[in-house]
Amino acid sequence: DCIRILQAWGAYDRIEHNKNESFMLFGKNRIDFLGLDNPEKIKGAEYTHIWLEEATDFDLEDVRQLRLRLGRNKANENARYIFTFNPIDAQHWTWTDLVQTEKPGRVVRLSTYKDNIRNLSPDWIADLLALAEQDENYYRIYALGEPGILQNVIYTKYRVGDYKIPPPDAVGVDFGYNNATAVIGLRQLSDRLQVWEILYQSRMTNADLIEWLTAHGDLWHLTEQVPLYADAAEPNRIEELRRARFNARAADKSVKDGIDFCKSQTLEVHSSASNLIREIRTYKYREDRSGRVYDEPVKYNDHAMDAMRYGAYSHFGQRHSVSIPREWLSFGGAR
Repeated sequence: DCIRILQAWGAYDRIEHNKNESFMLFGKNRIDFLGLDNPEKIKGAEYTHIWLEEATDFDLEDVRQLRLRLGRNKANENARYIFTFNPIDAQHWTWTDLVQTEKPGRVVRLSTYKDNIRNLSPDWIADLLALAEQDENYYRIYALGEPGILQNVIYTKYRVGDYKIPPPDAVGVDFGYNNATAVIGLRQLSDRLQVWEILYQSRMTNADLIEWLTAHGDLWHLTEQVPLYADAAEPNRIEELRRARFNARAADKSVKDGIDFCKSQTLEVHSSASNLIREIRTYKYREDRSGRVYDEPVKYNDHAMDAMRYGAYSHFGQRHSVSIPREWLSFGGAR
């Protein structure tokens, strides 16, 4: 999104962008794009401004580490934080420590889709407003910017960890354009299912996706033998992936069975999978205004969740099904 906005402003060509090390230079100014999956990344660094996007993905220890790197020199005494987030839980530190706790110099601003409506697609707005009928809690969080109460979360048996990302047994793909395209790698071990994020990016056509997968295929071990399970409702896009020599297949889209299978696994999510982690923390069953909980997820912020389910259930879940050949069956004593 940063690149797209700078291009729209006509400023991107004036910036030196080091994509390998994820930083930009503009005159004497430098912007680093960092994740905190490895604290070593920020050791020795000092910043005048730190922006935490999706601040609910961070914990207080992350913030303490960053405070040590913000404005240590007297010349930078006006250094500041910027936190942006959806208030997913009234008990989360972002709400209790940032919004409800007053501090000199702190400014709290509530911004909803109405403040940015000219930059949002009609389809995205329609999906957002549909939450009013799907789940009042989600509508309150994402449309109104009011703190929610996280209940009926679907996945609770998962842990976030660091491990060397292996070649995948299977890959799940959820197509998108205005919404993110999500590509998730999976590998099943004897006691857990490892899950990691390969790609999570909006505004990607199928040609963009194929170009990206081709350029990064070796890095992520996406050989012709690795099956890519994608949304069965998009047969044309699956066929285009096949013609580009990817082992693309239509996923089994059974939502309930797929979720039940994933819930039966101990999920080990790689710490670098920031979007997947954000989604899994708030992925919940739908609840109507009367408090009735339905056996189906809220259809919002679920792109990585869908991709994970496609790959996990289609590849591993079906191994547990027994298919009985028709010729083995007999009825009424017939032979």
